[in-house]
Amino acid sequence: NLLINSRDKIMSNKKQRIGIIGAGWWAAAVHIPTIISNPSSEIAGICATDTDALKKVQDEFGISYGVTDYRQLLSEVDMDGVIISSPHTFHFEHAKAALEAGCHVLVEKPFTTDSKEAKELIDLAAKKNLNLNVSHGWNYMPIAEKALKLMRADLIGEFQHAAIQLASPTSDLIKGKGLSLAEDALLPPLNSTWADPAKAGGYGWGQLTHLLGLFFKLVDEAPKQVFAFTSNSEADVDYYNSVSMRLENGATCSISGSSNMPAAFAKFQVDLKIFGSKGNLMIDLEPGRERVLVETFSGETHKEETKEGDGEYDGTTPANFLVDICAGQNSEDMAPGIVGYRSVCVVEAMLESSKSGNVVNLL
Repeated sequence: NLLINSRDKIMSNKKQRIGIIGAGWWAAAVHIPTIISNPSSEIAGICATDTDALKKVQDEFGISYGVTDYRQLLSEVDMDGVIISSPHTFHFEHAKAALEAGCHVLVEKPFTTDSKEAKELIDLAAKKNLNLNVSHGWNYMPIAEKALKLMRADLIGEFQHAAIQLASPTSDLIKGKGLSLAEDALLPPLNSTWADPAKAGGYGWGQLTHLLGLFFKLVDEAPKQVFAFTSNSEADVDYYNSVSMRLENGATCSISGSSNMPAAFAKFQVDLKIFGSKGNLMIDLEPGRERVLVETFSGETHKEETKEGDGEYDGTTPANFLVDICAGQNSEDMAPGIVGYRSVCVVEAMLESSKSGNVVNLL
């Protein structure tokens, strides 16, 4: 899964020019500082529809070019790559425009909020020979890379079942009360992005896509059928997720999502158990409990060495990967568009199934 740089650039001292569409909370907290601190990149320009927020970000980081219309940014500024960190429902529109402008693109999760639009983006990136990946920070962490190595070593044999669960300290966000963990941030998260059902609020789009992005990198199978129950917050968006899924190869999966971790501890619970014909792979990303372990039916144990912090979410790695791609450093994409597409398919089907009470067929 090697990437091809469409511009055939030769490595040089030239700084890669990165634009930001959606210069809000997460961009100001993570993406912009990452690009500025990377010696191989610089901020070429930013876009935010809120003029007050735009000025705050420009003043804070000394960014000279800032506009409220993404079309102006794309037409006026020469850029190598673009980060899309706008509200969920704008990801498709903004990513499509950036690809059409000839830029490599990093899209915040969720990739899109419509599976047909997600597929369109993948096809467009392939047509234009541009890189398109999703900001799944866990995918780039040491534990994920070690787990992928074990999966590719065929230690568990034929993949047959998975039990995966994610719990996050995002209760206040999903309830529409803001995020207490971000009260000192330059810009607060938009409540509407997380808690408005008309704007793809809820746990599935906002958090479960993280776990699905990691799962679909480890297991290269397309989702086939989904049946789900969800429980909603008082903002009427999904708060708990209980999902049964069958994949194209016939394997089954149980997926659990919970917004209700105590924010005071600021920890995530991320567990993946992948069962096969020869053995099982167990992955735990919770700080202090990190492990990547295969146990086989022949009695063998394959345990990867881990240290505390190996599984912690790192939002800087996707943006740094984008810079590397723009600079011509071809390496494996740990969160390519296809994992984003499959994640969108599952969350879309989950919400449809929960509403209808029926199994949703995807293939």
